[in-house]
Order: sequence, then structure tokens, then C-alpha cells
Amino acid sequence: MPGLQWDGFADWSPDGRWIVFERKGSDAQLFAVRPDGSDLTQLTDGRGYKALPRWRPQ
Repeated sequence: MPGLQWDGFADWSPDGRWIVFERKGSDAQLFAVRPDGSDLTQLTDGRGYKALPRWRPQ
């Protein structure tokens, strides 16, 4: 259905200050956000495979 989105595959940063996750709508993009929900930041843009984000090094 158009307009639906899904957030998942979250991973905490090693210092606990950020969470990175995949947002799937018409195309998948990666985002980072603070644990309190502030500072939502889109990390990717455009088409292409972007899935299962993980922080490195762990």
C-alpha cells in the first residue's frame, strides 16, 4: 500500500548515544536517532541496497 513505512533492524552505537535503523517505505533508507527520539538524521538517500545497519567497530 502506498504511504506505508516500516522501521527495523536497529543497532545501538558502542557509546550508547545513537541508534541506527532501516526505514522501509517505497525504498529503504538508513537513519540515526538519539535514544530519546531527538536528532533524527537520514544517513542515505536514493535507490540501492541499504539494509541491516551495524556500527563498526563493535
